[in-house]
Order: sequence, then C-alpha cells, then structure tokens
Amino acid sequence: QLADAVLAHVCPGPELLIVALGKYGGAELTFGSDLDVLLVAAEGDEQTAGDALQRLRRTLQHGGPLGVAYEFDLRLRPHGDAGPLITTLSSLAAYHQGGGAQTWEKQLLTRARVVAGAPGFAARFMAWRDQLVYAAPLADAELAAVWTMRARIQRERDPVSPPERAFKTSAGGLVDFEFLAQTLQLLHGHTDPRLRVTGTRAALRALAAAGLIPPDAAPRLLENYAFLKRIEIMLRRDTNRAVSTLGASSAERFPLARWLGYADEALFWAEYTACLRETRQLVATLAGPAPGLSL
Repeated sequence: QLADAVLAHVCPGPELLIVALGKYGGAELTFGSDLDVLLVAAEGDEQTAGDALQRLRRTLQHGGPLGVAYEFDLRLRPHGDAGPLITTLSSLAAYHQGGGAQTWEKQLLTRARVVAGAPGFAARFMAWRDQLVYAAPLADAELAAVWTMRARIQRERDPVSPPERAFKTSAGGLVDFEFLAQTLQLLHGHTDPRLRVTGTRAALRALAAAGLIPPDAAPRLLENYAFLKRIEIMLRRDTNRAVSTLGASSAERFPLARWLGYADEALFWAEYTACLRETRQLVATLAGPAPGLSL
C-alpha cells in the first residue's frame, strides 16, 4: 500500500502507465523487496514517457538520510534486458501474439496490477491482459511448459545441500504455491472471474471457494504457505535483503528456530521438512499432469 501510494504520487503524467508484477503485483512485498514493474506508454508518447521515467527514477532513487526509497526492477518486460524500458499496448500485443513470448510471460501477467496512470488507459491495459490471459484455458503444450519451468527453477535457482534448505525454490517451497495457484487460474479463470486475483493467498482462497481445491487440502496449503512466508519474513527482517535459503548448519538455523518459537533447531527442521513434503504431495496431486514435478 505504501509503494502504491508513493508511485501514484510521483507518477509523472498520463502518458505513462505503471503496472506492478511479481511480488509487488501480488501485494506480497516484504523487507528488502524491490518493485517489479512494467512501464507502458500511450501510443506515440514513448519519448515523452521515457523522459518521465528518468524523472521518476531520480525521484525514487535519489536517496537521503534513510537511503533509496525503492529500486525498480524492469527485467520482466518483453525481451528482458534486451528490450526497451518502455513498451506500448500494440507492442505488447504483437509480442505475445507473434510467438516471441514464452508461456511464463503469460503466466506472470496473472499478477499484473495497475498502480498508477490514467484510469482510461489502465482499463484498456487490463482489458488486453484479460483477453490474453483469460480468454481461453491453457493449452496442453502451455501447461507442460509451465511445469517444465518449475522443474528447471527447482534444479537451477538455489543449488544448496541439502536441497530442502531452499525454502523458496525446493520441492514444496514457496514457488510451488505460486505455480499451483497461477496454473489453476490459467486453466479456469476464463469461466470464473472471481479467480482473477493477483496474490497467492487470495488466489488459493478463491480457488478453494470455487471448489477447485478440495476442502481438506485448502487449509493445509494455506497453513504451510503462511509457515514458509514467516520464515522468509524473519530472515529478510534480519538482513533487509532478499533471502531464499536457510543456513547450512543447525547452529546457523538455531536463531530462526527460536524466533519462530521452537525450543531447538531439530524440532524446527523436522516440522519444516515435513511441511515441504506435504506441500509437494498436495501440489503434485492438484496440478494434474506436471512434467518433471517429482515427489
């Protein structure tokens, strides 16, 4: 809410639309988070919007007694670092319809949320997003691509030993919840607009209310998600930066165990690893055919 208020206040004009993505789009910011954003200019106003972006970045990143206000992350734009910093609706449509976009780029738009810009422009963007993301369910090839990407993240993102230390990317980690929620949204959101929410918790609750997550599974998923998020927030609060893995030794993990209320690290580790196993089992069951999603 604070980031939304700041961006709405400093947004330089109607020629620039600021769209939140990732954790920011899902209203899941925590300590040390940057702002994943997509910048969309009105047609023909790219140069004006570019000048506005420079003013905006200077305002947010100038710093002061408390340091930089927010860091922008623009890497989720079309073509990533190789693409222009600012796009247009026509360019976005061409990118997604012309075969240049990958399935994960469609998936990430489930968390797209306009936070600043002219209301009419914002409405046009969201109408385009809904048409792209929710006009039809995922095709089989797209569904396979989603879970292939999940398996790749599990293998490559946080290579630690044992792998359970990676509370975000390991089997049963936080990314499992995100992929499950977004997959079910992409499969069923075309018929039920209630599913078109941006946060992981909100999506899981909406999917449970719609009967797409069984009543016995929904509370376990939400409880396990809350447990892993508490771990992430505790570690980020301690370092004020992104953290995605637990300490390598029991001694390193002991402070976290005590912060969470455990008498000793061994009890924490036992419950933590049980949480990962149960989550992966639930996700594998609910996701249906999911290539590479090992138990």
